[in-house]
Amino acid sequence: MVILSDGEPTDVFPVKQAEQIKKKYGDNVCIFTIQLGASAKGAALLGELVKEGGCGKGVTAVSLKSDDELQALVGSNMACAKTPGVGRLPHSTMVMGALSHGVTSLSPA
Repeated sequence: MVILSDGEPTDVFPVKQAEQIKKKYGDNVCIFTIQLGASAKGAALLGELVKEGGCGKGVTAVSLKSDDELQALVGSNMACAKTPGVGRLPHSTMVMGALSHGVTSLSPA
């Protein structure tokens, strides 16, 4: 699972939700986070999500400079990367997905 977020707390309890997903899918799911912005509080929350997943990694959006870096982050662990006929996830998909959810910049404030 790849989560794009600023990590800022909301009314939702993401760590509890991650715990439920991990309980349901076990070792079949890893949690990767891509932080939008540079909030220390947000980074801490996203770090908790990765930890709850037991596998995966957290990075900042600005650290992903190319499609290859995005693929290196999740490619070897994502089931779709090993599924015949399914192509690579382009960096532009990540950017467009974030923009469609109201994110105006992938750069830290």
